[in-house]
Amino acid sequence: MSQHSNGENVKLPKLSLPSFNGNIQDWLSFSDLFKASVHNNENLTGSMKLQYLKGLLTGDASRVIQSITISDANYLTAWTLLEDRFSNKRDQVFAHLGRFMSIPALQSDSASSVLNLIDTTYECVRSLQTLGYEVQ
Repeated sequence: MSQHSNGENVKLPKLSLPSFNGNIQDWLSFSDLFKASVHNNENLTGSMKLQYLKGLLTGDASRVIQSITISDANYLTAWTLLEDRFSNKRDQVFAHLGRFMSIPALQSDSASSVLNLIDTTYECVRSLQTLGYEVQ
């Protein structure tokens, strides 16, 4: 009996894709996951990809492509509209810097307040690093 050490027999649960509401700070994560699961999936038609995409969008993001009817030909048009709107690197940087600048001052010395400050700061720093900026 051979043992598979590379995990090829492991049954993983299906990944659920996150929704995207138009918050530019969440675009990169949403875009990467969507591309890996749907956009680059050659087994899906354009219509299927567009249906998945529309099903994951809410709020401002949904309004960007709401008038686009589902068809194979319209998928790339819809994806391009979303990328044009939300993948602007400058806007993403300003959004993350704005979030960092709006971190409220500590009101107490409680551990949870300090941890929240640290977590939010690191999150903003990591986001800027992901966008290609050297932050120390």
